[in-house]
Amino acid sequence: MSKDNRAAVFTGFAANRPGWLASISVLAAALLGPTLITFMPDNATGPAVSVVLACVVAASLIGFFASVGAVARTLSAIAFIVAASTAVVFTHLTAMTSPRPISSTADLIGAGTPATLLLVGILLALAAAVRSPAAAQADNSDGLRPPSRPDPKLKSLDAMFHYLDWWEQEFNRTRKVVKRRAAKVTIWTTALTGAIAVLGAISASISNNPLQDLIAICTTAASATTAVLLAWNEHFHHKDLWIQRSQVLHQLQNLRIDYERASRETKSRRARKRLAQNLSEHLKAVLAKDVQDWKSIQGGS
Repeated sequence: MSKDNRAAVFTGFAANRPGWLASISVLAAALLGPTLITFMPDNATGPAVSVVLACVVAASLIGFFASVGAVARTLSAIAFIVAASTAVVFTHLTAMTSPRPISSTADLIGAGTPATLLLVGILLALAAAVRSPAAAQADNSDGLRPPSRPDPKLKSLDAMFHYLDWWEQEFNRTRKVVKRRAAKVTIWTTALTGAIAVLGAISASISNNPLQDLIAICTTAASATTAVLLAWNEHFHHKDLWIQRSQVLHQLQNLRIDYERASRETKSRRARKRLAQNLSEHLKAVLAKDVQDWKSIQGGS
């Protein structure tokens, strides 16, 4: 594989890393699950598969939240419905065969569990791979990219403005990324918490066993997804980064205003060189402060 192809594959993976990881985990459960089940005691097979199915439902929810575009969300929603339905069917098959547990790979294959999990994994992979043209052109990384080299023919002050333009665009881009992520975490954790409360109230008021099982599985998956979202936000500190990126962008915009005005008023070559030197020092100071603040936000020294 060429260097460009490897870069394209990595870029596609990084664009929706949670969706790809969810699909890979489900596919691994589908392919390795039947083999691993054979090494477990008979009385532990049913509970183990139930736990795996609950994790698959949670993975499908995470894939849905990470999807970009209507098509991807539709595929992830179908994957969630299939996973939840499979969990309910398996629960009832286990109850009907009680006290004899589902204890062999043949029973699992007969129940269609591995094949269904394989379908869920494929749907999540397709959802992670589908990207609209606008999303394909957008860079959703919150990391700062290094600047491109200015044209060698540019004068020193023009070269400094080239770097100022680049960093202004980069901080504006990353500010929007972390702002969007912070908003998603707040909205989805609130929605899932409310959904858990509503599902609990519904479950307590009905007597239909299949519906109760489905609600219980959905509640567990929603709780697990909420925990993952909170841990992800706690690790990356999206809201703090959004505020910090906004402050740096404000400083860069002030630099642009001051030096654009000064450059128009300065005519001599010596004065323009001195102006370029001052702009370089101010830009370095802003970037150094950005690194220091970023390390403080991430818990570094």
